[in-house]
Amino acid sequence: MLKYVNLTPHFVEIEKDGGKYRVAYAPSGQVARVVERRKKLGQLDFAPVYEIESEEVEGLPEPREDTLYIVSRAVLEKICRDDCICPDTSRAVRDEKGNILYCRGWIKIRR
Repeated sequence: MLKYVNLTPHFVEIEKDGGKYRVAYAPSGQVARVVERRKKLGQLDFAPVYEIESEEVEGLPEPREDTLYIVSRAVLEKICRDDCICPDTSRAVRDEKGNILYCRGWIKIRR
């Protein structure tokens, strides 16, 4: 049986079987993030300008058999592992304030 591990700090709710029901994935307590290292280049008007020197992913466990990791889109785009997916927020159902209520599917990136 496939196990899902939510490595985001949010509940992720996904519509299943064409909207007949939804499944919620609680945060696991571990968060995978893209960490940026910045170098200050100078100032533009009143605000500092930074260059991103490197980006690393932290908090992502090693692959495990029969396990899919739910990560943010930023993490997914950085690592492109077959065992990682992210919620498809582009087609999400939102409330009147624009907050995501649930998503209608997953995104997987392959290179």
